[in-house]
Amino acid sequence: MPTARLFDRLNEMKVGDWFVIRVLGEDHAYQVYSVETVLPTDAGSLAIRNSQDLVTLVTCTPYGVNTHRLLVHARRAPLPPGWNKRSHVASPTLDNTPRRIWFYGLFGAVIAIILVVIISLIRILSRPRFPRALHGRP
Repeated sequence: MPTARLFDRLNEMKVGDWFVIRVLGEDHAYQVYSVETVLPTDAGSLAIRNSQDLVTLVTCTPYGVNTHRLLVHARRAPLPPGWNKRSHVASPTLDNTPRRIWFYGLFGAVIAIILVVIISLIRILSRPRFPRALHGRP
């Protein structure tokens, strides 16, 4: 993933910015209301708040040092006017997640079947070819 962008620019987010998270093909917009830097052990601002639709994006900071955590807090907002989900897809591969799950599941099953066949062949071929003498008789 050397070319992946992930959260590289998360430190540029500021109050009032918004982002969209796609869940099962449905877009959910969130508007940033707070940005903070905390120690890795400080989870106080991550508490669940009843009846609020919130999300917190988390990444390590400063870049390359990673001694703190950057938290970007946002609350659910309506999709901005003119939002066109096709022109804003950050990673088209994420939209294919169900298809990818089936592909990897099928790939894993094929590998498992091949391993079972190979192990069975090894066991069959490693058996002695001539029957052993019964009760000590040659």
